[in-house]
Amino acid sequence: MKRCWKKLCGAASLSFVLGLAAVNPVWGQGDRGPKVRVGSKNYTENVILGEMLTQLARDAGARAEHRMELGGTQIAFESLKNGEIDAYPEYSGTLEQEILKGETLGTVADIERALAARGVRMTGRVGFSNSYALGMLRTLAEELGIRKISQLRDRQGEPAIRRLQFGVSDEFMNRSDGWPGLAYAYGLPDRAQGLDHNLAYRGVRSGTIQVTDVYMTDPEIAAYDLVTLEDDLGYFPQYECVLLYRADLAERAPEVVASWRRLEDAIDAPTMIGLNAQARIERVSEERVAAQFLNRKLNTKLPVPPDNWWRRMLVNLGRNTVRHLLLVSVSLIAAIIIAVPLGILAYRLPKARQVILGGVGILQTLPAMAVLMFMIPLLGLGVLP
Repeated sequence: MKRCWKKLCGAASLSFVLGLAAVNPVWGQGDRGPKVRVGSKNYTENVILGEMLTQLARDAGARAEHRMELGGTQIAFESLKNGEIDAYPEYSGTLEQEILKGETLGTVADIERALAARGVRMTGRVGFSNSYALGMLRTLAEELGIRKISQLRDRQGEPAIRRLQFGVSDEFMNRSDGWPGLAYAYGLPDRAQGLDHNLAYRGVRSGTIQVTDVYMTDPEIAAYDLVTLEDDLGYFPQYECVLLYRADLAERAPEVVASWRRLEDAIDAPTMIGLNAQARIERVSEERVAAQFLNRKLNTKLPVPPDNWWRRMLVNLGRNTVRHLLLVSVSLIAAIIIAVPLGILAYRLPKARQVILGGVGILQTLPAMAVLMFMIPLLGLGVLP
């Protein structure tokens, strides 16, 4: 019993230490070279690309940190503008339809000028386009004779079509180039539910939903035998992958920017699908996938981390435990500091009670993501927001 307890404590201690290292991965890289912070959005492809940028930056002599899975597009871009990160992977269609919407953007030069006004620069295309599409199980699509998105509208009177359940990713649900615009353009029924992108694939496979949004480089399309419906109205723009970085980084770390530009036209769509499949289907770590690709494609000599599932589990457990404790501690202390005086005030001043309770009620109804988006420009990333 004592031996088991010692092993458990040892594993917990190792997990905690590895977690600290994961929270601050710049430790151990020395004090030389410029500090570069790479970000990525919260899906596998972006994390793999972010890891490539991080490893190339280290190879160029920088002290690089990867702040992975920051969230959606707006959080990543605001973090870039505010200097919380120095670079992250993005897509041309997202730039036009989500980040720079409302501006006249006829050419690549127009996009570059709009980004420059925000202190951001853009590389050339990485080499692949990851456009949106709607996907269905091939067997169901063939059974219903559905090949185009417009057929979902034209055949709405049929009972089998009316019974179709739409489930799309949370970000797609709220993007200007996502579900609201798509449903309006095609006249689709407004009954889609938002859920996590990976859960949507599981829902399609299990039959709880029948239609979902897919990225064209998702390996699950082939793994689950899905068919992508033709966008016969041409609603979705092209989503060419590019790299965004802060303009001042070209002066602080020109070698890093030059190293990143080696990725231009280096990754075609089949290659990206294969890299995604390694991480999501074969469960290889994103760090290993990125290092192996860079060594093979760019002839780098990057160290390839061992594919140790237990170590990765302990790192993730430790990192998430540390983050959880930090977030809970800070938020709890802040809540006590604010709530206790307000509670005393509401008790002692009956006239102020309704104002306090009403204000607190309004704040409580605000979506957490909306509050976070407001906080990031003021407080940056990390524990404070």
